[in-house]
Amino acid sequence: MMTPMNRRSALKALSLGALAASVNPRLSASPESREGTRFANSAIYRFRIGNHDAFAIQCGSLTIKPEWPSFATEPSADEFAAAVRETIPTGTLRMPFNVLLLDWNGTYVLIDSGEPGHAGAPPPVVALLGELGIAPDRIAHVVLTHAHFDHLGGLVDGAERPVFPKARHHAFKAEADFWTAPHPDVSKVRLDTTDMIRVARRVFARIAFEFPNPGAEIVPGITAFSSPGHTPGHMTLRLTSGPSTLYHISDLCHHARLLLEHASWSIASDVDPVLAVKTRKEIFRNLSETRERIFGFHMPFPGLGYLAKSATGFRWLPEDWIPDNA
Repeated sequence: MMTPMNRRSALKALSLGALAASVNPRLSASPESREGTRFANSAIYRFRIGNHDAFAIQCGSLTIKPEWPSFATEPSADEFAAAVRETIPTGTLRMPFNVLLLDWNGTYVLIDSGEPGHAGAPPPVVALLGELGIAPDRIAHVVLTHAHFDHLGGLVDGAERPVFPKARHHAFKAEADFWTAPHPDVSKVRLDTTDMIRVARRVFARIAFEFPNPGAEIVPGITAFSSPGHTPGHMTLRLTSGPSTLYHISDLCHHARLLLEHASWSIASDVDPVLAVKTRKEIFRNLSETRERIFGFHMPFPGLGYLAKSATGFRWLPEDWIPDNA
């Protein structure tokens, strides 16, 4: 690593432009040769939970135009339109799929897996883990918070094989039982559930899951909690390392501004909308009072922040982005 004295020497010898080129070879090219170059933003963010390394990995996203009443039935059409104007300037809502990878005492734990691969390609999570030098067979535990496509889509490949062949897979039994039942009660879901059910059944048929009890530790320091409503076996988690904790809210919220500010609104994919609202409001009230650090699957990448109360619901307080989380 360059010491402060070495940095000062370098700055005397080099212009700022030359120094930048030495750090990033892409910048050494002339402006003409860089024209049209695509600079990709990172989909991986490293941070710490106590003594453990953690990685937020964006494994896909969904962009939609929120519409009433399919998106939220509780407000009137005018109330919903006003809320969208207030919280989503573009009128288009983007939901990232933030998968969480933990290096937990030398054991890799993956929480959810993101969207499936397309046209037979491996799911995005495989390539992103590869950027970290981690092959799928090094994942020891996979925790599935619930069985929607953006959470379990990366668990089975195009050849119908488990993507993480050596991992122990964990989910709540209530979740597996619901989606594998002959006729899951999805009567309150305001979406076409045909593919939703098919994908969930496909994964549960090909992977043998272990079913922890709500409130139990999956591995030491990772505790699973029942938070039903969005789905019957929806799971949230508390990750504990010494005095440090992180509460993984999974799909308790799908948008940091629109839906946190209006916590009494359901979302189209809630299996039990009334219970979903009750559950998220109770958990959010506790989190806003304790100011516990939070990770959200659909929160703005990298999904880290805190909750505070607002006049109509809650506010998202994003954690500062730290370029080098050493």
